[in-house]
Amino acid sequence: MAIFSVSIDGEDAQEVDAYAAVTDTQKKLYESKTLSDGEHVAHITVLEKRNSSSTGTGSTYGVQFVYAKVFGKNQTEEPEFPGYTDIDDAVVTTSGEAFKFQYEPANVWHAEAGYPALFFNGTDHYSDKNSSGDFYTMNFTGTGIEIRLPQSHWL
Repeated sequence: MAIFSVSIDGEDAQEVDAYAAVTDTQKKLYESKTLSDGEHVAHITVLEKRNSSSTGTGSTYGVQFVYAKVFGKNQTEEPEFPGYTDIDDAVVTTSGEAFKFQYEPANVWHAEAGYPALFFNGTDHYSDKNSSGDFYTMNFTGTGIEIRLPQSHWL
C-alpha cells in the first residue's frame, strides 16, 4: 500500500503510511480536530513511496479511499446529532462543491461498489500503481476532519 500525504488549507503536508500487518478496511489514518470553525480544503496526494513490508504486487499500490468524517463546531453525545458528518467517497464533484470529493486526474481513480461488509456504504475509490502525484481534494466547513482508508499488507 502506498504512502500518501495530507495537507489542510495548504499547510505543510503530513505523510501517512497505509501499511498494516492486519487488514482494517475503514481505519482512521489521518485526523485534525484543531481547525478554526470555517471553510477548509483537504488535499490528499499519492506519494512515490511504499512501505518496504508491503507484499502487494497488484495494480492498487496507490491509495484506496473509503470516506471522511467532518466535525462541526458543536459536538454532542446525542446520537441524533453526533457533531459530525460522514462523507462517502462516492459523493464526487468536478467543480469543487463542498462536502464532495474531487479526484484528479479523474481517469486514473477507479470506483468500486457492492462491498457493504468491507467499506462505508459498500464503496471505495482507488488509484493505479505508479500514480505518484495523483490526488483528491474536499472542500468542507467545520472544525476537524478524519480520513479513513483501508490499511493492509497486501495492496
